[in-house]
Amino acid sequence: MQARFIALYKQAQKFEGYFLVLVFANTILFQTVLFYLGINFVWNTVKQAIYAIAVVAYAIVSVMFIGKKIFDNEYYKPTALKCIVIIGIAGLLICTSFISFGISTQTIWVIGQFVLFCVPSALWGMNVGSHFNGKAIFLSIERAGIVMIPITVMYISQALLKASPFEHLSIGAIGYLTFGYGLLPFFYASVINFVSNETAFASVAKLSKNKCSRIVRPVVILLFWTGITCTTGRGAILSSLLFFGFLAVYLIIKRSMCKRIIIVGASCLAVLLAFQLLSIEPVSDRFSYVDVIDSVRSGHFSTAREEAVVSQNIDALISSDTKPTNSTSIDNPEVPEIDISYVKAMIVDRGSLYRLAWGEALDKPVTGLLPLGFTVKYGTYPHNVILELLSDLGLIVGGIITLFLVLCAIQLLFLLIKGPREVAYFIAFLGGMAASLMASGSVWNAPILCFCVCFSIAIDMGQQKIA
Repeated sequence: MQARFIALYKQAQKFEGYFLVLVFANTILFQTVLFYLGINFVWNTVKQAIYAIAVVAYAIVSVMFIGKKIFDNEYYKPTALKCIVIIGIAGLLICTSFISFGISTQTIWVIGQFVLFCVPSALWGMNVGSHFNGKAIFLSIERAGIVMIPITVMYISQALLKASPFEHLSIGAIGYLTFGYGLLPFFYASVINFVSNETAFASVAKLSKNKCSRIVRPVVILLFWTGITCTTGRGAILSSLLFFGFLAVYLIIKRSMCKRIIIVGASCLAVLLAFQLLSIEPVSDRFSYVDVIDSVRSGHFSTAREEAVVSQNIDALISSDTKPTNSTSIDNPEVPEIDISYVKAMIVDRGSLYRLAWGEALDKPVTGLLPLGFTVKYGTYPHNVILELLSDLGLIVGGIITLFLVLCAIQLLFLLIKGPREVAYFIAFLGGMAASLMASGSVWNAPILCFCVCFSIAIDMGQQKIA
């Protein structure tokens, strides 16, 4: 039995890079493969079962693979102990939601997401940080990105021709936000390999190395960027711009600003401006109704078509029970028996969510709403991991965890500035991936956050092992 396990472990080592790809693109790759097979047009029980089996298998393989590395290598153990403690604390906090709010579909779903996605991501973060090889990571992600090229072409075509048979910019059962965020790792990896002048993409396509790399890769980069733009996902677009910002900072500090990053950055910006200036739908329509300057000036920052929830309603919601009932109207307390869906429908923009989260943190500075409390009370999450920590855990505990996350981020930024080139590129990659957590993510279901934290712990101890 042990000999068979060792043999499987050696086989798994050959595909380590592709296991890592699944940390960043698990959902989108799975759904894309099912789309090609013709069984991803409606989300049904059969597909859910297949997806569950695939995810469980990935989690088990990840734990066994990295667990053996920890068992066999003394160098791993101090780092592994720190990461396991962090995972354990996060798991305990999530499990307290059972005690606070009881067993429900919502709490079970969050715990399942944590076990199947966040735990493997944390282990892979520790693994990558302990023996870093950025070139292999980016090449593996780019190769896996070949799978995304046909569906991206289809997505762009149906979006621009307005010929989509699917609902609101979706393609099959793949939602437009899932698709936009799903393209990010492949887009980032292609940009980094292009800037680094790597030729693996051309060799995969069985083309001559240098000339075709200069032609094929920029085309793929613009294809992915156009796909991201067509989804109209502002979080994905802004995350991409931040990724370019990280790359630019590193290259400027190193005084090695190359023509390639300028060309790629300018081309991507030109695509975005072309959609807006030429009024090419759906992008121009998606962005036209958000006048950020006016909303900031008025003090009611809005990211949705509907008006932001007014201050009086914010105060009323904060002072209500942990789980709102349908007894009164927020607008007029004298009106009885208003449906709870009315209350939830009022909370449609991030500005209101941010004000609610901060208000809850101030209202309960010691205990907060407890883990998952904001989600249970309002039926959604604040769309900002820091505000979610403060509202759910209070200003004291949430502030301590926030400080810890800030220190991890500072360490990574230091490595971006002072570290080797491959490390700096990977941190720019992680920065672009994690940026969405400040506008769309939930701290209780954030695999990329778990990866970044454990990576920052491991990379400090693993500097002598950097490839």
